Amino acid sequence: IASPRSKGKRARFHVWKNVLPLESMLRLEEKLLLSSPEFTFIQLAGYHPRFEPISEQFTKELWEAREARAAAGPFGEPVYDNPFDWDLKMRLVGLMQVACELLGTYRIGGRHHKTTYEQKPLMTRESVLKMVDGIVSLYGATRIRMALAAAFDNAASPMEANLALMLCLPAEFGGYELPRPELNVKLRFERVDLNGVKRSIRPDLYWPDRKVVLEYEGEGSHVALGPEKIADDASRANSMLAKKVNVLRATTNSVNSFERMDLLAHQVADALAIKIPEPDELTLIRRRKLYLWLRRT
Repeated sequence: IASPRSKGKRARFHVWKNVLPLESMLRLEEKLLLSSPEFTFIQLAGYHPRFEPISEQFTKELWEAREARAAAGPFGEPVYDNPFDWDLKMRLVGLMQVACELLGTYRIGGRHHKTTYEQKPLMTRESVLKMVDGIVSLYGATRIRMALAAAFDNAASPMEANLALMLCLPAEFGGYELPRPELNVKLRFERVDLNGVKRSIRPDLYWPDRKVVLEYEGEGSHVALGPEKIADDASRANSMLAKKVNVLRATTNSVNSFERMDLLAHQVADALAIKIPEPDELTLIRRRKLYLWLRRT
């Protein structure tokens, strides 16, 4: 019966009409199956949006833009983004965020659960693409490949993943189009901690070609633990600086507004010896919208 599958206050239900691919379900008990991470990701890519609230939000934004223009006194119609095109882009960004989590080492908590860290990745790009290739006439296959291509491996926190997406996504998505960094990869050299123990260094975001590091220090896996933690972070940064690695830092406060996020992006670009082009009005609108999207999620 189709109707009971489409009801629920805290869940959306749908019917999978294709043949179930191999390894798509995990058996928890004799009569209890759970969708695998790969299969869950594939199903999310086929989600259909509802356009009514998109149209309502667009009308609101358009009137606000017109009122702002009238108050400022410029001529002409306000510049605006196609709401349906933008909504589809943000759904793709949302898929990228899910991919970053499943490819990374953090798990975002639910309603009564905190985000957890230092977990094992739940899937690989190869495991997803293998399943995709085994499904005939898969709706959403293009979005899956696009999301996987833009996502990052080894993200250790949601903020790391969101920072990387904001800095690197194309301008049409609202990003700064900076080169892609490597996340939490082990550097070739080690450091000595405050107890004299040799430890590997895994910077949050690392551009090896330019030897530039961006470290994020915020909540979750980067909680400040007092003088010992501060001293250890300084020792870690000094070890990288001694190897001529340029270390930049970002905190929760340094990205808590679009203006500060924009400043950070230009600081990273300067360290990479890259010039970010001056944005036109539409690009600036999209950057602000992407920033707000990533901040909310």
